[in-house]
Amino acid sequence: MPILSDDAKAMIEEAFYAADTDGSGYLDASEIKAMLDKVAEAEGFVAPSEEAIQARLYQIPTDEPGKIKLEGVIFMIAMMKVLAITVALFSAADTDASGVLEVR
Repeated sequence: MPILSDDAKAMIEEAFYAADTDGSGYLDASEIKAMLDKVAEAEGFVAPSEEAIQARLYQIPTDEPGKIKLEGVIFMIAMMKVLAITVALFSAADTDASGVLEVR
């Protein structure tokens, strides 16, 4: 099963181009935030803050510092979904809320 369905990818692409207000083919932090708010609601995760997005953009290698292309956005959203699923599974397995999973 893919992390993002074809429909989800199509929705992200549509949202990307709608968010690319300057038509550059790249999104900056404010454009990403606007796009992620819509995608997060549809995909069931909480979008990060604009400040967190900006910090992340400068940590990852991109063609344009502080900006990202469509392919990078799709990858980023897929990773956010994986992280959300992992946190949910960990929380469910952490029955004593210790933050540690023990083998019994």
